[in-house]
Amino acid sequence: MKIFTAEQIRSWDQFTISHEPVSSVQLMERASMAVANWISDHCKNHKKMVVFCGNGNNGGDGLAIARLLYFKGFDADVFVDDPKGRFSDDALVNLKRLRDFSGVSVRKFSDIEQYYFDDKTIIIDALFGTGLSRPLEGKYRLLADQLNQKDNIKISVDIPSGLSADEMPGDHDMLLKADYTLSFQCWKRSFLHPESGQYTGEIVILDINLSKEYSETTQTEYFVIDDSLIENIFKPRSDFSHKGNYGRAVIVGGSYGKIGAAVLATRSALKTGAGLTFTIAPECGYEILQTSCPEAMFMKGGKDFITEFEEDKDFAYGIGPGLGTHPETEKGLLDFLKRRTDPLILDADALNIISKDEKN
Repeated sequence: MKIFTAEQIRSWDQFTISHEPVSSVQLMERASMAVANWISDHCKNHKKMVVFCGNGNNGGDGLAIARLLYFKGFDADVFVDDPKGRFSDDALVNLKRLRDFSGVSVRKFSDIEQYYFDDKTIIIDALFGTGLSRPLEGKYRLLADQLNQKDNIKISVDIPSGLSADEMPGDHDMLLKADYTLSFQCWKRSFLHPESGQYTGEIVILDINLSKEYSETTQTEYFVIDDSLIENIFKPRSDFSHKGNYGRAVIVGGSYGKIGAAVLATRSALKTGAGLTFTIAPECGYEILQTSCPEAMFMKGGKDFITEFEEDKDFAYGIGPGLGTHPETEKGLLDFLKRRTDPLILDADALNIISKDEKN
């Protein structure tokens, strides 16, 4: 799946509006219905929803979500900065729709202190979407802090408020910390970094039928692995094949006290489809590896740490897990790398060894 920037996502919306055709408010309704349906399917034990809405289109999503949840049998209350304030055109349409019936109350942010949040209340964050280009300030920073202090489940619409789609947050930025993020159509880059991904909770990508033509023709440098990618590269194996038909892999790793890393790497190689699989490890790991990974063949590389790196050009090498950085191991690895010309994978302590010398 492609990952688009916030600007590309806005263009994707506009492309869909102009080519489907569909109006912007109809597209907002489509997105809001996807969120309401997910909540209805997954939050059956919670009947009270409190939706915090900004004045832009993310807030418009929230206003529509509150109305749709009410129609699905949930109690829904809405909080906005000022019900008589300025809203985006599409948000204003959905605010007017709420006023057409009395089932959903619209309150001010300042009323939060007097509002009762029981343990079955879900907080829905629709304050700011991917268009936010600055840190939360003033009343919005205070509101996010107040909501973060509540133990209620929090669901963010498209992206947690305060989080940029494309950039990392600053050390002192305030972000709403969600338990679930219901994002539209594609992942955002910030979901995939530890500095920012910790605020998203579980991520659910909702398909709102944005233009496939735009997605297929627009270029990006960023992707995530998804089912469609795997389906394109997956090759079913013949019933009459055997492990010798699927290549040869060598895992080089392990040292005294770190044999578990070599076990996990060997299991991963076997799990992902390596044919003949060998593990070069120190002698101290022999019984552990032969017991844990009987499908793999053991090759001794030393006593308590690896000093000998056997080379075979027909093998794919993965080197590093639990390897250790003993001087003899370091020498053996560097000598091996000088001889080896075919591609290989270096990880963990193999990277630590080569990082010691900028010339390596």
